[in-house]
Amino acid sequence: MSKTVKTVTERLQEMHKNLIEKRIILIDGVLTENIGLQIEEMLDILSANDGKIDLYINSSGGNVRSFLSICDKIDKIKNNVSTICLEEASGGAAILLCAGTKGLRFALGHSKISLQQNLWVKDSGDTDLEKAGMAIVSAKDLIISYLQKYTGLNKDLLEKIISSGQAFSVKESIDFNIIDSAIGQ
Repeated sequence: MSKTVKTVTERLQEMHKNLIEKRIILIDGVLTENIGLQIEEMLDILSANDGKIDLYINSSGGNVRSFLSICDKIDKIKNNVSTICLEEASGGAAILLCAGTKGLRFALGHSKISLQQNLWVKDSGDTDLEKAGMAIVSAKDLIISYLQKYTGLNKDLLEKIISSGQAFSVKESIDFNIIDSAIGQ
């Protein structure tokens, strides 16, 4: 009797399928544009049926526009979306964490959550400093508007928080309305 050995890719595909069947989407690592599009597709598929969607986040950031696009998708679908920080949510991942349905935004007790100053810095390759500076200001205003919508904090406070570059404890994240409560603390 021959035993079939599964490859790493097959095991990962099986794990991914099992998560989707449980209505769980996992962002683990840096978010690229392609992964962002896949996350949006999964949200579309899962939103076809009633029920809560769980979005697990463990990410140091990545493509901020992709994170914002996922936020837009969450805002658009009718389902409640629970966001759960497993270990880290930095940069765009922190914005996504606070985009979950109010009351359903969580973090494990040891999590690190950080709204970094480099959120709006993008290496565009543009040598025109004035044009590049205007693009940064535009991106900064866009990010601040998302954070205001999800946290209810004012623009000046958000700019101060982001400029500080500090990582928040779970308690501080609750105080700043980034998440609603801790899991396992």
